[in-house]
Amino acid sequence: EILLSLDAFRRRCGEPSRPLEQCSICSAIPDRCYRQTVSSLVADYDVDYGDDGYTNTVPSQVSQLEMFVNGPKIDGYQGEALSRCPTCHRLYYGTSETEHVGARTYSTTSYQRVAVDAIYRSPWCVRWRVPDRDIEAVHPESFLDHHALVQFRETRGWFLLDDNNHLVELGELGPEALQREIHSRPFLGLDDPTRVIHDAQFLGELADPEVAVSDSFDTIRWREPVTAAEREQIDSARSASRVEAPVAERVEDHVVVRLWVVSKKRLILRVVTVHATGAVLREDAVIAENLPV
Repeated sequence: EILLSLDAFRRRCGEPSRPLEQCSICSAIPDRCYRQTVSSLVADYDVDYGDDGYTNTVPSQVSQLEMFVNGPKIDGYQGEALSRCPTCHRLYYGTSETEHVGARTYSTTSYQRVAVDAIYRSPWCVRWRVPDRDIEAVHPESFLDHHALVQFRETRGWFLLDDNNHLVELGELGPEALQREIHSRPFLGLDDPTRVIHDAQFLGELADPEVAVSDSFDTIRWREPVTAAEREQIDSARSASRVEAPVAERVEDHVVVRLWVVSKKRLILRVVTVHATGAVLREDAVIAENLPV
């Protein structure tokens, strides 16, 4: 029941009750820490792994954390768990993994301090929120506020999962309905150009599944073998363009993203303008056509 909605989850988790520096436990725990060991599976084989055999950045205060949402202690088994500080109620996502490679066993236990919203939209939590589906991938930060992007193994399309666990398949929305969904929520990360570039690329892929974003002309994948005539065509396109990595510029209340993409045998300079309201304007300048891709 605590995962029926973000509000229910937040009520169960609570908010930090004091500043980080005032908590004797959390002030000693870094945002991320891990413990890694390497050992031999052969009992009578003495292996010297040197400095790489043991790494530990986990402070002793981690042992004071309390298991919070399901799961036993994560040390000693492969799994994931959510712990909470008993003093200030901050949350920690922990994982434990063991891998056997030849005669060696690699064990890693890690802890990450997380906010309520972030862990609620994480792949670990989404699997609890949608228990009847086989999840292939999760993007915790959607281009829409209060949504995660989820893909299931039995389908190739993407779904929007809102904070009340309502699923909407993007492929079934259609262009007009998708735009309504986009415009109905504030666009996230407008002050983060890297984030805006990522979301603009995703929106471009939704509108055009065959799109391929290129960082340079040399990264474009050409059809093999390339004929002499096609080589001349490629050289001509190279001289007419300066394909470069995506860039974003903040202009008042919107961000302008410049992308070089290859789509439907065309080399395109795509300019995506993203407004704070979620409105997205895409303009394409076709640089070359009928390319051998």
